[in-house]
Amino acid sequence: MRKFPQIQAQGQDDEAPLREVIDVAGILAQQAVNQLIGKKLDHALEHQPGMVVLIEVPSDSWVTALRRQLNRDYTDVVVQGYRPGKRASSTAQEEDSLIVAQRGGSAVIAISTDVEGLVPVPLRTAADVSLKFSGLSRRSLRKAISEVTGKRARGIRAEDAALDLPELCAALRPRSQPADCLRRLRLAAKRQEIALVPDSTIPPVSELPLSPRVRAWSAELLVRLQQLEIGELTSRDAPFALLAGPPGTGKTLLAQAIARAAGWRFVGTSVKEWFELSDGHLGGVTRAAAEFFRQVEENGQTIGFIDELEALPDRRTLAPEHREWWNTVVTGVLLNIDKLRRSSKPLVLLAASNYPERVDAAVLRAGRIGQTLTVSPPGNREEVADLFRFYVGSHLAASELERVVDIAFAFGLPTPAAIAGWVGMAKSSAVAGSRQLTVQDLEHAMVGTDDRTYAELRRVAVHEAGHAIVAAVLGVPVSAVSLLKNGGSAGSMVSDLSALYLDRARIEDLVTIALAGRAADLELLGRCDAGARTDLAMATQLLVEAQFRSGLFDQLLSFDLDVSRLHELDLATRSGLEKRLQQLMLRSRGLVLENRHLIEALVQRLVARRVVSGEELRHIAGTEQDSAVEPAESGQLT
Repeated sequence: MRKFPQIQAQGQDDEAPLREVIDVAGILAQQAVNQLIGKKLDHALEHQPGMVVLIEVPSDSWVTALRRQLNRDYTDVVVQGYRPGKRASSTAQEEDSLIVAQRGGSAVIAISTDVEGLVPVPLRTAADVSLKFSGLSRRSLRKAISEVTGKRARGIRAEDAALDLPELCAALRPRSQPADCLRRLRLAAKRQEIALVPDSTIPPVSELPLSPRVRAWSAELLVRLQQLEIGELTSRDAPFALLAGPPGTGKTLLAQAIARAAGWRFVGTSVKEWFELSDGHLGGVTRAAAEFFRQVEENGQTIGFIDELEALPDRRTLAPEHREWWNTVVTGVLLNIDKLRRSSKPLVLLAASNYPERVDAAVLRAGRIGQTLTVSPPGNREEVADLFRFYVGSHLAASELERVVDIAFAFGLPTPAAIAGWVGMAKSSAVAGSRQLTVQDLEHAMVGTDDRTYAELRRVAVHEAGHAIVAAVLGVPVSAVSLLKNGGSAGSMVSDLSALYLDRARIEDLVTIALAGRAADLELLGRCDAGARTDLAMATQLLVEAQFRSGLFDQLLSFDLDVSRLHELDLATRSGLEKRLQQLMLRSRGLVLENRHLIEALVQRLVARRVVSGEELRHIAGTEQDSAVEPAESGQLT
């Protein structure tokens, strides 16, 4: 029986007997060596000069254990382990101790989780024997249990022996009965089986409210996963992909839903997690990353998912003092992706990023993560309504659903995460009140309480109605106007500018709309207040960009300028901007006077409902015939 030197148990005096500590990992490693190296190879290692043996193992823990055991068993053989992050340059290969030893006549053994990707080319070329250790056999595990416990073990299953070394060491305890070791092995194997079962709380991808393009991609991916399962497609041609899009668009949920629909295991991670699961030093981070890739490849039929991939920075943008550190991490990830591509098991790697332009180009090139799919927020009312239907289910009537969609549009285009958060808060309120979910629960979750007086609400309504009616009259699409508090704003008008052709006339229209809230305050209330300062800043910025960037006002010289730098302009130029603003303010006040009755009607509706949709606004303004474009990217006037 292999044992560590005897040590004195802590807390005992000098006369106490020494306690023997059994090296369980060493026993398991010895069985692995016996399983790998037969009598013929054993004789060759002892007597054949310069022999080179390559051993591929399933995890880094086996690299360490086998290297230690082989050094014990073959004192004249040079043994080296190779892990992700080890130097891979030609200079490092030439200087490698194993290569030097092999040239000097010593037998060498190279051990790695990825022989092809990590072991230097000269050693691979010179290899006499290549071995692959996938795990202990049932016979080897039975012998190990018997050696640890001193008693014979029975009933070993293949799934027990397939456990990784740390799980085996935890299950095989000295002074235990074989039955106790088997029970712990069963529990560990059961935990792995549970990990293979898709999360039933994740909806299948067919039930998700997806855009046509994302749905088509998902359906195509499910077909590819089936082809991987039956061997029609290999991992080299598997559809590894990056899901790119702003935060809250459901990229992680999409990947999980695809895994559930396919019946595949989902293994998720992030670069942040690699730091949290390690000591944060270079070696710990690379080992945590390698462990994720090992878990992906371990069982097959697995979707590996790396979230926030932009945390793995583009090395070209790094300062020299940081590039060397990150180069090791990124290189390790690249080697592991290459290893997944060479795997004989069915697997797919997906990643997500809010900022795909920041990801290292080598990660995204063809042959690694070769495809990028943009996952965008909802782009129109129907897509927003679909998201609410998905999260709310059948709790709301169609008219109530329309109401919450109107409220959502008052904040611009909501993300799936925002909608999920609102519905979650509303459901919590309903449960706390022991009732079914109501539209009032949702409204409260979205907008909270509003204790403003009628006079305060009317003042805000006049301002926002001025913006909205002038926008409708000038043909600028509006998706919602509201009195809802949003950040520091007491109300807002959400409009779509993406479809507009921004020539000089259109810029002047937009400035006129920006000034219309102040114009309505003056014409209907007889006064204005400091609440219009953001409108004035927007109007000024529109004119500045038109004149100093776009050349729309008879000036070709272009340079970056924002309103905070107006003091850099000469007095004549500033006076010209002020004159143009005053002219457009007169235009805005004229439009407000012409359409005062429409503004008053909208004010009444806003005070009563808090939110008016773009469709209802066009009805009030009598511009239904103007086809409003649903917002793809919203802007707000406050």
